[in-house]
Amino acid sequence: MSVSRKLGNAGVATLILGVGAIFWFLPRGPALTAFGDIAPLVLMAAATAAMLRNALSERHARVFWLLLGVGCLMWTVNQWGWTYYEVIVKRELPDPFLGDVILFIHVVPFMAAVALRPHRPRKDRKVLLDTVNFLMLLVWWVFLYMFMVFPDEYVTLNVPVYSHHYDTLYLIENLVLVFALGMVASSTRGTWRKVYWNLFVACALYTLGSEMIDVAITRKQYYTGSRYDLLLLVAVGWMLWTAILARRIDLEQSTDDEPASRWVDLAPRLAMLAILSLPVVGLWTLYADKGPVHLRNFRLLVAMSATLVLGGATKACSGCKLTWFRKRSWRRWDSWLPVPPTRSTIPWPPSWAIPNCWRRRAPCRASRPRWPKRSGSRRDAPATWSPTC
Repeated sequence: MSVSRKLGNAGVATLILGVGAIFWFLPRGPALTAFGDIAPLVLMAAATAAMLRNALSERHARVFWLLLGVGCLMWTVNQWGWTYYEVIVKRELPDPFLGDVILFIHVVPFMAAVALRPHRPRKDRKVLLDTVNFLMLLVWWVFLYMFMVFPDEYVTLNVPVYSHHYDTLYLIENLVLVFALGMVASSTRGTWRKVYWNLFVACALYTLGSEMIDVAITRKQYYTGSRYDLLLLVAVGWMLWTAILARRIDLEQSTDDEPASRWVDLAPRLAMLAILSLPVVGLWTLYADKGPVHLRNFRLLVAMSATLVLGGATKACSGCKLTWFRKRSWRRWDSWLPVPPTRSTIPWPPSWAIPNCWRRRAPCRASRPRWPKRSGSRRDAPATWSPTC
């Protein structure tokens, strides 16, 4: 290890200890509140800039880093809302807070980035299908939020109910992301493995810290700048370090003969299961929901809208897959067929002797010619030519 790297590691360790000492020993007040809001905001903004910079420099994984940058940007916007109310305006956050919606959705771009599998060769990834899958993923999580949290948050305010639903759904969302990162990291080889494992650690720390903060809020023990924010700072810093590490190492794609992980094949099945669950949710809302009538009608409207949107996206995705399969099958079949002889390549036989089936590139009983597929020289042509069709 070089001297500069040792000094850098020592500086980072000193900075972490200093921040921990501030959170631990600084008394509660405006100074601690300002530090507890501004420090995560600076780290989140730096992580966003690092992710977007990687998106500009990494040609093969541009969409991957772009999605991570979008997620970090939404994270930063939510933290800016906290800073605006507690530091600038010096008021408590309103309840409900619009930033909670942004905080919930910011995990979806992270999931989509992991689902892209940038370590795989480009021919294994289909841009249009990835876009449709991302939109389906976004609509599904937005539907869950609109169905479980939104009615008790904005239709009829019920703070204990919507807070419990929000915390539970947000925990499930983060656990799904951590599980996906763990599966990808454990089945990946090469330098991308380091990136995935670092993202896994960062998201796992954030999930743990977020759950601890939620429990402290429920017990009315949390305040901005408390020791519960330490894990949040460590998680954001680890995310920033992952983006910096990715620029230092050579992120090479896996070989073509490397088998894809089996869990990737579960994605279409999980998407279909999510779509099939929408009618079940609608029926439960219609016959088993004992809540107020206006909330039940709102949930039923949300379920019907999500069914229409996801159904249309599924149809579009199926059409894209069918088109891609046809093109791929035709390329394989077309590479087997012989190249039709023409006067520019072979002077003999004349054009009237070429079978029509070869002109149309359709299979027939004609025997495959024994000359090279593409030949521009007269001496490469066979002396005899006798197709049987």
